[in-house]
Amino acid sequence: MSLPPLPPPPPPPSAAQCHTRKKWGDPVKQGKASAAAAVGPLPVTLLAAPASDLEAFWQVRSIRRSDTGSGGVWFVELPVASASGLAVLKTTGSVASDWFALELGRLLRAPLPFTRVLEPQSAEVFAATFGCLECLAAQSGGGDSCRGGSRTLFRLGELARRAPSAGSGSFSRPYMQLMECVSCVTGEQLLEAPAGPARRALVPGFAAEQHLPLVGRLLALDALLNNYDRLPLGNLWKYVEQAGNLHNIAFRANGEPVGFDQSLTSISPIKLHARYEEYAAEVHSIVCFAHEHRYTTCDTDNPFAAAAALLEDLLGLTLPAGESVRLLCEGFAAAADLVCTVTDDQLGEIYRRISAPLFLMLDSYDGSVTEETVGMNRIDKDYLCGILDAGFGRSHSLQLRE
Repeated sequence: MSLPPLPPPPPPPSAAQCHTRKKWGDPVKQGKASAAAAVGPLPVTLLAAPASDLEAFWQVRSIRRSDTGSGGVWFVELPVASASGLAVLKTTGSVASDWFALELGRLLRAPLPFTRVLEPQSAEVFAATFGCLECLAAQSGGGDSCRGGSRTLFRLGELARRAPSAGSGSFSRPYMQLMECVSCVTGEQLLEAPAGPARRALVPGFAAEQHLPLVGRLLALDALLNNYDRLPLGNLWKYVEQAGNLHNIAFRANGEPVGFDQSLTSISPIKLHARYEEYAAEVHSIVCFAHEHRYTTCDTDNPFAAAAALLEDLLGLTLPAGESVRLLCEGFAAAADLVCTVTDDQLGEIYRRISAPLFLMLDSYDGSVTEETVGMNRIDKDYLCGILDAGFGRSHSLQLRE
């Protein structure tokens, strides 16, 4: 039985309400050192992120930059990693918003790769930077002479100069994510294959009833994050020139979808009030549709139609009319139910856990690394709390449970 229809969305918070909303603890004002001490070690994100140790990073066997993305994604062969010996290192300019997105994805049970954020300015980051540059220098013509030298800052600078490979400058960033290397086929690769059975053969384990709802969970996460860089969803991203990126949706051989490169991009209810209000209303209409059609098919024009048609084409699916939309709605609605259990305190705790070590790191730089360069400016508590209430109907859901 479906949930009762959600009421019309409440008006978005006014500027005054935003300023009076319960504050999240700001490590800058609370004392950065004490905040970091309270946080303790950075947590492992998403359950079983690939394990590593310092010696593994000192012994990088090979390294290759990803052909897609911004140039900061590297495939690294380590002595210990996944079963294939490969892991992925991502040096990002928006570590805070990416990290926040991963934590929210975990709460929504979205299918994301196992990921761990390496502690900024740690021995592990130094070892990873050193080992990767050493391997790059060796692969760029330096040979074994580039390996096995002293592990000093001076030699690190020498290695950086001897590793001219495009993108090697990304290792100057003091923060990294270590991810499992997923054996999968991306949406872009499926699109390049001949339509029909040939595409279906690339993902032999895909079962629509089991796996399309997982894609629906990814869509719910994207709606919450304002993450337009994956699949279409209604009119949410009509103002974005290049919305959608099939490199960021992939499928394992067993059919399970995987979402890559998600990030939080807040729309400020204060600075961009009209845009926020429009976005929240569109999210709300999509949530209502998903709840209404999670058990019944719909073959009319709807916010999930474009994504459903694209997935049917990519995966060579032949389903009854409206069934793919229903399955996406099933997963979206299930994730939306979980969204409505997230409290402001939970969001604040995630923020404090992420911001404390990053603010400590900012203190040690001369202004070359700022809140903007680590993505802290993209985390807006008023947007997040507002979209939970006005978009996903969190306050209405709490009233129903009471």
